[in-house]
Amino acid sequence: MHKQSPVNPTSTNIIEDTRLIVENYKKAIQATGIKKVVALSCVGVHIDSNTGNVLM
Repeated sequence: MHKQSPVNPTSTNIIEDTRLIVENYKKAIQATGIKKVVALSCVGVHIDSNTGNVLM
């Protein structure tokens, strides 16, 4: 299953938005009893700054 994090284009604090998204993922995963989760991405890894989702 593939899920992409929602992006809030009006966000003034993308890091805090990301923290909340990850916390919600954590709660959902814990509720299912899943023991291991792997999250991978290499999109934009070659860009040094102003990367939006990669920054998260």
